[in-house]
Amino acid sequence: MAPEKIKPRIARLMQDPDAELWVSTISTWEFFSLARKGRIVVTPTPEIWIEGLLSAFPFREAPLTNRIVKGMNQIEMAHRDPADWLIAATARSLGATLITSDGDLRRAKGVKVLFNG
Repeated sequence: MAPEKIKPRIARLMQDPDAELWVSTISTWEFFSLARKGRIVVTPTPEIWIEGLLSAFPFREAPLTNRIVKGMNQIEMAHRDPADWLIAATARSLGATLITSDGDLRRAKGVKVLFNG
């Protein structure tokens, strides 16, 4: 999610000093996959763009673990995108709220979601 696309109400929550912000390694992987395929275009380079985003907020890295993979079975979604399932399972594993602009992830059951739409 580009910083300029974050809705004001979401930005306020993210800027709360008590908020613990996480980013899934799956989200970073998906970003680079989409950039490589040309489905998203950022300047000057995907590497510089993602570093700018990650440094804009005090994100903690949420690595992919076996616990998260096992937790995929506790998430219900209408579609079968494994990246979305892993992102939702990561949030569930952390007890975190998933912030997303993705309409499919918005409807995920078994994880708390805050829609940026």
